[in-house]
Amino acid sequence: MRILVVSIAMLLVGIVVGYSIASLGVARVGVSTTTITIEKIRSVTTTSIVTTSYVHTHIVTQTLRQTVAYTIERILTSIARTTVTKIVETTVTRTVPTPITIVSRSLEIEFLPTRSYYYELMHLIEHANESIYVLMFVAKYDPGDRFDWANDVLQALCRAKARGLDIKVVLDQTTLKEYRQTIELLKDCGIDVRIWIARSKMHAKLVIVDRRYLFVGSHNWTESALYYNIEASILVEDPKLAQQALGLFQEVWKASTPV
Repeated sequence: MRILVVSIAMLLVGIVVGYSIASLGVARVGVSTTTITIEKIRSVTTTSIVTTSYVHTHIVTQTLRQTVAYTIERILTSIARTTVTKIVETTVTRTVPTPITIVSRSLEIEFLPTRSYYYELMHLIEHANESIYVLMFVAKYDPGDRFDWANDVLQALCRAKARGLDIKVVLDQTTLKEYRQTIELLKDCGIDVRIWIARSKMHAKLVIVDRRYLFVGSHNWTESALYYNIEASILVEDPKLAQQALGLFQEVWKASTPV
């Protein structure tokens, strides 16, 4: 009897133990599967985070670089502009500067994309000897902005007038309606200004310097066009071509209304 009881007990123990081992095996498989799944999720998530982090970091870095470069350029431009302005003002006040002869360049035609137009235009205005004639669709003077490149160009015209140059400017009526301060500035400098008033627009962007240098292209004299926009113009050194352009200027000048 005791032997039978012991045998039954051992059988039950064996069944329990076997079931437990089987259950433990399933549990281990489940844990293993779960672990693999979690690892996959971690891997994908980590990759996404790293990728996203890289993209954001790249964008932020590029933005910071552009911001820093823009700030530095503006600061340096302001310093250089202030220094040059003081020198020019002092010179004009004391004595009229000796005209500077522009050295002829090896290239008769120069392509001027975006900001390069500003630098070439400023150089020739500051060094012009005789005359500057302008047909400009829009010219925007903003006296409240110290870093406005359009302000630089218009003020350079005023300094050229103070040196005794013959300067004439024709603007479309768009400038008269929207940027009256531009006209007031030029008139205060003693520059002859006329407005194109007609059903058609005077859409040209033309500058003739010393009857020799010709700027023509897409640049208006606004901060947007000179600094921010994608624009394209050319500078041509050719007295014959400049004379042809002067013919157009004179036609428009005669048909325009004095301010």
